[in-house]
Amino acid sequence: MGQRIVYVELHYLFLKIQFRELLEHTNMPNLGCSLVTYKVILWCQKEIKEVQVSRRGREFKAS
Repeated sequence: MGQRIVYVELHYLFLKIQFRELLEHTNMPNLGCSLVTYKVILWCQKEIKEVQVSRRGREFKAS
């Protein structure tokens, strides 16, 4: 299986961040779990962080 990437744009802390979902055992739009691990790139800071995003995409927290 190849690595599929889903791009989601959200505004968080007045920053436009692009989420890359590394799909391993989940499928869009039908997510198998409530929380999915995302790798997010903060373009302004050029940093990569791990982010937990809910299915609805409303609540998420960066670690």
